[in-house]
Amino acid sequence: MALGLFGLAVTFLAGQATGNGLLYPLIDDHDYQHSWGGPTLLGAWAVHALLAVPVVLVALGALRGVTLADRALIRDVPGERGPWWPIPLAGALGLLAVLLVNAWLHQL
Repeated sequence: MALGLFGLAVTFLAGQATGNGLLYPLIDDHDYQHSWGGPTLLGAWAVHALLAVPVVLVALGALRGVTLADRALIRDVPGERGPWWPIPLAGALGLLAVLLVNAWLHQL
């Protein structure tokens, strides 16, 4: 469950970053003089869209890691012990997901 919570939080936050970057002129209507990439709308839009690219790449890498950890938690043979490392990792990622969502909620 903790891995799923982390995957959901990462997907949600990466989706929001991508949406904000691509739809920047529709979302943010303020003075572009002080915006990243300003003083023009085109510069601000380009910078915000380009900043979404590394966010998506990091999110894809994190989701790939969640998939690997989830596969390691699955035990194919009943009665056989699996590796130990996915269990503390799942707990840490669940806590990280809660912290990410809490930080996102407090920025509103």
